[in-house]
Amino acid sequence: MGMNEHENKLVCVGQDASIDKTATLGNFVFVGSLTEIDADCDIGPRVIVLHHARVGEGIKIGSDVIVQPKANLVSGFPEMEKTKIGRYVIIGQEVELYGSNFIGDKVIIDVRCIIQTGARIEGFNLIGCCTFIGRDAIVERGCIIGSYCNIYDGSKIRSESQIGDVVVVGEFCKIKGAKLRNGVTIGKNCKIGQSTLEQSVSCEDRVVVGNHSTIMLKTKIYADCEIGNDTTVGKDATLYTRTIVGDHTFIGDGTKIGEGTYDNKTVIIGDHVTIGDRVNIKYDVTIHDGVTIKDGAEIGADAEIGIGATIEKGAVVEAKAKIPAGATISAN
Repeated sequence: MGMNEHENKLVCVGQDASIDKTATLGNFVFVGSLTEIDADCDIGPRVIVLHHARVGEGIKIGSDVIVQPKANLVSGFPEMEKTKIGRYVIIGQEVELYGSNFIGDKVIIDVRCIIQTGARIEGFNLIGCCTFIGRDAIVERGCIIGSYCNIYDGSKIRSESQIGDVVVVGEFCKIKGAKLRNGVTIGKNCKIGQSTLEQSVSCEDRVVVGNHSTIMLKTKIYADCEIGNDTTVGKDATLYTRTIVGDHTFIGDGTKIGEGTYDNKTVIIGDHVTIGDRVNIKYDVTIHDGVTIKDGAEIGADAEIGIGATIEKGAVVEAKAKIPAGATISAN
């Protein structure tokens, strides 16, 4: 370990470290042993690059950054824009940055994360250990992403989103300030608004969830479903393919909607609808605004429930039935 003058700047360089002569280092930089600083790097003042790390060609690092041991900051192909890292950033041990990345100010990337080419992580973000950020993904300002997550290519995590541990976000999704609890899985091309998806919720491809809605734990939402604003879906519920749910609606625990859907059949549920626990609603059903369906009821395929109707506990609506507006259907 020794103090060296590098381009008239005082730096501390560990044993067998390699600093290219074209690299620029600011004041009071520390370079650990067996670390590589490649050509044309620009490293700001008070940066610490610990042992066995590598900073690839042309990478720019702002002031007061810590690069922990064995981190590998790759420059990417020559024609690519070089990675830029802001100020007050911590890059954890064995992190891999694969080129053309942007890391904003005051970001923490925990150990063994992988940040793919072209990913953009804006300021004031926290990313847990062993998390993967895909190619051209964007994490906007003020997000928290837990450990062992996978954020796949082209997805956008908007400001103030909170993502728990072991969460999967598929390709080209938009997460708009949502809270995704531990174990949530989101398919491709989904749009999740400022809503909460509780533990182990699963959404297939092209699911849309509006703002201020809550999806309770272990609920399964199949492809092409849409859930509106201020809506609650209870735990262990199942929404089958192409179920459309309106605003200010409540769906109880263990309810199944759209079972048997095929040939582009759709279930449509309006606004201000209340559906109890363990209700079974088949495919191609239309439920209009203000309907109440109580616990254990069954709605047959191709039925239509009129505005403000009530289906009592345990009642059965036969397939293709048309229930008038305001009617009450009791159990037999």
